[in-house]
Amino acid sequence: MQPTIQTPKNYLDKIWLNTKELYEYLDQQFAVGTICNWRTEGKGPDYSRIGGKVLYARGDVDQWLNAQVRGK
Repeated sequence: MQPTIQTPKNYLDKIWLNTKELYEYLDQQFAVGTICNWRTEGKGPDYSRIGGKVLYARGDVDQWLNAQVRGK
C-alpha cells in the first residue's frame, strides 16, 4: 500500500486570508506595513475582524484588485 501524500494547505486554498497571507497573495509587491496602512486609511480591500483577528475574504481582495485597473 502506497503512503498518502498530504499537501499542505496554502493561502490559495483559503477563503479568508490574514495580513501576512494577503502580502503573499499580492506576490509580496507591497510591505505588510503598507497593507496595514491601507486598512486604517480605508484604501485597501474590505476586511473583517473575527475573534480579534483581521481577515480578508479572497473574493473581496480579488474585487478590490480588479477595481485598481486603470485605463486600457
